[in-house]
Amino acid sequence: MPFDFTRHRADSIERYRAVRPLYEHFAESLRAVLRASIPASCPIHSIEARAKGLDQFGDKASKPADDDASVPKYPEPMRQITDLAGIRIITFFPRNLEDVGRSIDAEFDVVERRDKGEELVAEGRFGYQSIHYLVKLRETRTTLAEYRRFEGLIGEIQARTILQHAWAEMEHDIQYKSVAAIPALIRRRFMSLAGMLEIADREFQTIQDADAALREDVRLALDVDLSTIEELKVDKVPLEEQLETLDAAAQPEERAYVRGNARALLVSGYYTDAVRAYDQVIAVHPNVHTNYLGRARAKFLAGDTPGALGDLASAAAIFPDDPQIPRLREQIEEGASLSAVERNTAQAKVFEGNKLLASGRAEEALQRYTEAEAIGWHANYSHYNKAMASCMAADFGKMRECLAQYRSRRNTFFGVGLAAVLVLAALLAEEAYEPLLADLREQLAVVNGYSFARSPLRFFEEGVMKRNPDVSDRLKVVFLELRSPNDELPAATA
Repeated sequence: MPFDFTRHRADSIERYRAVRPLYEHFAESLRAVLRASIPASCPIHSIEARAKGLDQFGDKASKPADDDASVPKYPEPMRQITDLAGIRIITFFPRNLEDVGRSIDAEFDVVERRDKGEELVAEGRFGYQSIHYLVKLRETRTTLAEYRRFEGLIGEIQARTILQHAWAEMEHDIQYKSVAAIPALIRRRFMSLAGMLEIADREFQTIQDADAALREDVRLALDVDLSTIEELKVDKVPLEEQLETLDAAAQPEERAYVRGNARALLVSGYYTDAVRAYDQVIAVHPNVHTNYLGRARAKFLAGDTPGALGDLASAAAIFPDDPQIPRLREQIEEGASLSAVERNTAQAKVFEGNKLLASGRAEEALQRYTEAEAIGWHANYSHYNKAMASCMAADFGKMRECLAQYRSRRNTFFGVGLAAVLVLAALLAEEAYEPLLADLREQLAVVNGYSFARSPLRFFEEGVMKRNPDVSDRLKVVFLELRSPNDELPAATA
């Protein structure tokens, strides 16, 4: 008796109908986990979640087997069909797919990973590219009440770039909605277009890398250690009052006071606020060319390149012989590795050390920080930088030696920094860390204005994940504590 595909389809739909709401909630939970775990440095176009439709499930369940059309491909569809809960992540750039992959590996048990692009290359073809993951929630989640009902469920995650997505959607529409088979000529054109879009993806990635390198170089040139700001804050006179006093003393009485001081905002990373502050300064002193240079730097770092170049032109019209103008213009227009502000040799060593630390090269970073201290960099900041590098290198004896010389006071930015390094060291050494973490939380609760995004610990976080990705789950608890609502960065530095 021939197999009844119609009955099989109807029965499959009814069985799936009973559990589809569960898969809808499962898909939403997968999306929520991904949204929380993908780093802010990884730009995502969209994350879509869906449970498979009833008709789609029925159609798939009633497909005939590839090798025998008289029997179904999925005799047990509820067990064999694995994309009942689906997530689609669309990124802007190819390298973002690697960040997404690391987040998936860190948060889920990956049952299967398939790279459609690699499969096509192996077959010598162009076409639809996407990375598919079959995942389960880890046991550490399914033991929690809100995730317990999802234990054992499998979801599918598709990750692709926005160009790969555009190609796949158009190809799918034509292939599956056309009544006639696709002529060979049209298919060849599709394959050619796939190759062109792959080249475009790579070019966009190259442009993004160059832009990121330029912004990082300028940001590091303007960077100030967290401890610099702390030194101002802990003085007898509050920082805001100091700035107001200096501002009033330096300018005529009729000059409008610029709250926050444009230069202080710029070097502290508040680029949009710095632009507004420079606007007020320039309104009062329109013929001082250095004000236009400062605003040019602030505009560039806030993402306004045309505005920055316009300010350089204004500065050149006032003082055409200033050598800073062509240097900064070259940096903005061509991405040359030039400093946005002049810096001394010791500062340069520190910036090199920060870059090395963020790359996971702790031993080389330690050497740069040591060299900076030898030629005059502030000893306290040097002790802290060297302690971070030693911690990353798992040289905990050297770390403790540096911290013993580090002058910190409890419930200050200095104290938070010390507490954070101690917790990180305990976690890396797999020692008891709970009391140290409790101490860090206590200090964070009373320290106002702490910003992880402007702390040198951000270089440690980036570097330790590159050096040893296996520790990411262990260390995440510290970095989540350090981040706070105060930690909002301007768009150009996020």
